[in-house]
Amino acid sequence: MKATAIKCIGIITGNCIKQNPQIYSNHIEPVIGLIFENLKHTDNNLIKEFAFQFFFNLASYLQANFKPYLEQLVPLTFETIINADKAQLEKPQIVSLDSDSEEEDPDNIWVDDNTIFELSAAIRCLGQMAESCPPAYGPFYEG
Repeated sequence: MKATAIKCIGIITGNCIKQNPQIYSNHIEPVIGLIFENLKHTDNNLIKEFAFQFFFNLASYLQANFKPYLEQLVPLTFETIINADKAQLEKPQIVSLDSDSEEEDPDNIWVDDNTIFELSAAIRCLGQMAESCPPAYGPFYEG
């Protein structure tokens, strides 16, 4: 339910606030902290994916005014990317895709697409943050 709510808010952020800036001040701004806290304290891939999409849209809308969110969000985004990448590397290989054997059970093939979508959203968000406030993002790039 949280993931769906965050997804909807992200869609509103991406599509509606440019036409009606009051939507931002009345409906989006009050929930930014809640979405960040959910992102920070969850292991749910869908919540993370949609939260990163929300922050992508927010950075795109706010541009340089997104700067106050960078200090907390950029390190968390890097941490998410690194941890998701490590988690994928630690998962056991069930079936080799290079195998010539046709006797292997195709039901044993497993791909954690939730982590892939979360990782993709985090990387896109990181790129949008850098594009929206280049001077403020500079120290994170160098660090």
